[in-house]
Amino acid sequence: MEGPTFDQLTFWHIELLWILFVLHTDSNQIRTMADKAVEKPAGRPMRYPYTFSAKLAQFPIKHYIKNQWIWRYYFIAVVACVPVFYKISKLANLPENKKAWADSQAKEHAEHH
Repeated sequence: MEGPTFDQLTFWHIELLWILFVLHTDSNQIRTMADKAVEKPAGRPMRYPYTFSAKLAQFPIKHYIKNQWIWRYYFIAVVACVPVFYKISKLANLPENKKAWADSQAKEHAEHH
């Protein structure tokens, strides 16, 4: 069996891949990579960054990751919610539920026409 093609990937697949990457990567390695990027600026910063890439280069992501609570709790919330969403999806896609939905839609369609 082959895996999903790129167009079949959903947000949750991408989110899960990101979580696995973060869990696999050592946090010290990420910090040192970020520190190296901060230590070696490419030149003097623009007075006003006109381009999107210049805005990204000057964005203080390290400050936000260090000082905002959302970065700490985001991954915890995703890990806590994925099993719940999976269970809801499994229950919603049971054959009985699909048949009940089709029946209710057919009934509603018959009332309108």
